[in-house]
Amino acid sequence: MSLARGASLWLLLVLFCEVTFAQDPSASLEGQVADQTGGSIAGATVTITHEKTGLVRKQSSTDEGSFVFPVLPVGEYTLTVEKSEFAAFRQTAIHLNVNQTMRLNVVLDVAAAQQALSIEAKPNSSRPARTCSAT
Repeated sequence: MSLARGASLWLLLVLFCEVTFAQDPSASLEGQVADQTGGSIAGATVTITHEKTGLVRKQSSTDEGSFVFPVLPVGEYTLTVEKSEFAAFRQTAIHLNVNQTMRLNVVLDVAAAQQALSIEAKPNSSRPARTCSAT
């Protein structure tokens, strides 16, 4: 095989690989989780769900509150973010296109205090029981 022919085949192979990788139909989603004051929220559970296929990916936000979902199939997604003491966040209809990196910053609101009132009826044992009799 001649040197020129070998170089031509090598160049063709390299170009083919570049075209193949350029057509990879994927996208990515990244963002930051913060509270209402702008403080980062570490350890929040961040879940992304592909609406058509049901593919689910889940991770925790970093110490800086960031998250990254690389190499996602293109399409419509739903993103949820949950952390104790905060109200859950949910966003639907997130459309990711080919080779797109979308940035989505999430602000979590402090959860409203939940109160429960439980009332139990107990007989008062300090009073003697009353009975009625008819004669």
